[in-house]
Amino acid sequence: MGPLVDAHSHIYPRTYLDLLRARTSIPRIASRDGTDYFVIFPEEEASGGGRPIDASYYELDEKLATLEPAGSAH
Repeated sequence: MGPLVDAHSHIYPRTYLDLLRARTSIPRIASRDGTDYFVIFPEEEASGGGRPIDASYYELDEKLATLEPAGSAH
């Protein structure tokens, strides 16, 4: 058997995302050009960056689908 790697992946309930949208400081969700971005680091805030939010952030089936190609959804 090969090496075992322990990793994790987050899923965010919609109620939590709504709270992040209401925040004005990090961590927060910023909307630009119709896309939501998860902003958690000061350098992202300063540069207008962040991680684009898609359904894999809040839908379990979508999250599992993103993990499946790596064999991580088990």
